[in-house]
Amino acid sequence: MAWVTESIVMAPLALSAIFAAIPALVVHLRAKNFPASVLIIGITILNVQNFMNAIIWHSVDRFSWWDGKILCDIEVKLYIGIFQAIDGSITSIFRQVCTILHPDHLVMAPSPRQRKITLVIELILCIFLPLYTMIGHYLTQRTRYWVRISAGCVATYDNNRVAPFLTYLWPFVVSIIGSIYCLVSFVRLRKHRKQMASVLSQIPGPRNSRFYRLFALACTLLAIYCPASTLIFVRNVRVPLHVYSWSYIHPPDWSQRIIEDIGSSVGELHITPDRWAQVLTAYLCFAFFGLGQEATQMYKDWITHTKRVLGLQPRSNQDNSGQPSLELVRFGAHQGGRLPEHRPDSHIRDLHLSTISELDS
Repeated sequence: MAWVTESIVMAPLALSAIFAAIPALVVHLRAKNFPASVLIIGITILNVQNFMNAIIWHSVDRFSWWDGKILCDIEVKLYIGIFQAIDGSITSIFRQVCTILHPDHLVMAPSPRQRKITLVIELILCIFLPLYTMIGHYLTQRTRYWVRISAGCVATYDNNRVAPFLTYLWPFVVSIIGSIYCLVSFVRLRKHRKQMASVLSQIPGPRNSRFYRLFALACTLLAIYCPASTLIFVRNVRVPLHVYSWSYIHPPDWSQRIIEDIGSSVGELHITPDRWAQVLTAYLCFAFFGLGQEATQMYKDWITHTKRVLGLQPRSNQDNSGQPSLELVRFGAHQGGRLPEHRPDSHIRDLHLSTISELDS
């Protein structure tokens, strides 16, 4: 059976995107950066789905398709939850940037209470709210799922008045909050640019650009996912909404409501722009965090370790070249209270880069 063009393009791009996200993921996991780790793990899962779906549903012959039972049930829930988690992660990053640029935090480290509040907010945005939308999707899921060429499993919604509050309203709300944080960050960065430049200039070479690379990545992702969330919300609320009814949404034959969609025209795009955005996001993470000097050192450490495992290079008791980069990435190792003013690098810890700068490699 002949492959459609979109499957031929999507499969290798999604596969390479999975590997492209690995270096940044390793850096963030080692640095214990929660929002960044959630973002990259979520993008990697979605690209695994994109790769599998492009392989499984690559043909226009609908009669040869697999119905996708169990797999699609899992995929559509993961898609709903991860899409929400991506918006939550971006907003969490901007909240951290906005906090960093607050004048009161330029001289004081975050208190234990502030750290707990930050953790609670990040858990809500990145974990609990996505779980809420996954559960809410089942409550408003009139059909089990759609199956489309190349795209594979596609989530569906019922057009009732409760659905926005259970599902597609929240990515829009969270992205708007992230946009507000972004705007405030730009204002504060402009207002305190001289003070920030003086503080960041105390950091050597590659780490001097971490804050700006982080800010640039967050802005780029916001420019992608905020319009996507807005489009999904507007498209769903424009249709007439009816009163919620469980028996109407989940009739006795609900488990058999699987729609196989081959498209209404030859030139129709079967893979929606949000799926391509997921692939692009993985490459952006690599571009921002996988090409720096510390990332290059990490690759060299991997090569050295591989050679040792294969017996191609003798072990050295003095080799600990990978350790400094990992320690320098943890700007939050020394925290709490007012920091010593005679240490220039301590100002960076005051700026809450214990969380933000760990995004960098």
